[in-house]
Amino acid sequence: MANQELTNFQRDIIRDHSAANERAQNFVVYPDTESSYFNCFAYVVNETSRKVTPASFALLVDEFAGYGYFKISPTENFEAHDVEVYIKHNIALHAHRIKDPLSGDCESKMGEGPIISHPRAMLDSPGRNRPNFYKFGRISHRFRYNEEQFRAWKLKNICQTTSGRDIWNRDAMATSSGKIIHKNLAQKSRSGRIVKKTPKAKGKAKEGKAKGKHGSSSGPKKHGNHKPHISNATDDYGDDYDNYGDNYAPYKSFRTRKVSALRGWTLFPVAENQSSF
Repeated sequence: MANQELTNFQRDIIRDHSAANERAQNFVVYPDTESSYFNCFAYVVNETSRKVTPASFALLVDEFAGYGYFKISPTENFEAHDVEVYIKHNIALHAHRIKDPLSGDCESKMGEGPIISHPRAMLDSPGRNRPNFYKFGRISHRFRYNEEQFRAWKLKNICQTTSGRDIWNRDAMATSSGKIIHKNLAQKSRSGRIVKKTPKAKGKAKEGKAKGKHGSSSGPKKHGNHKPHISNATDDYGDDYDNYGDNYAPYKSFRTRKVSALRGWTLFPVAENQSSF
């Protein structure tokens, strides 16, 4: 960062963290990495298609488990890609991942802002001239990817439907013919059998919608061609899930995201209207 003109973003970091120094070579702001699609908690577990916004630290632990990251002792030796979480007033506000265990350099996604590289102690320091102010709180917990634990976690918590979709065990049920489906897709037939709902027929688009003032479209937005995230603990998908069968799968768009040698995606509730860094 030396010899560069400081941006307002950089000045804010230096103001809020006494260990931040514009002359430090290991404080780097990566240009053109701003994104509203993911935040710090998503970035540290290599998720770039959605924000991870847990309502509590306990839910964050569950979220991280869905990506293969599990809590470890903070006294263990650092390894590359370890994740550390900042806690303030018992709330998780930020997370970084270890970039270089020897130097202590880390990487963070700053809310919807850019990704930065920084010394481990930088964001864990108090505000300049404000010794009792810690913007994100203090580093309090560490997580590490563990493939063996991840396999065991998936066996315990996830099952496959007959059509090959991964869902929570608690959401699975069998039809009268023995097929495994999501419970929200089940209904009783007139004869009392448990069957899978029939997909709703899609009607012809109204002319006003298709060609009118508000109906034109240039195609799906980036990251926008997937089903909406589960937004409550009751798994009430509502009318948004109007396409059942093979098109139905929570977080279907994450099927290609790899975590080490495993494929997987999370199925966790996402708290609405919550922002985090």
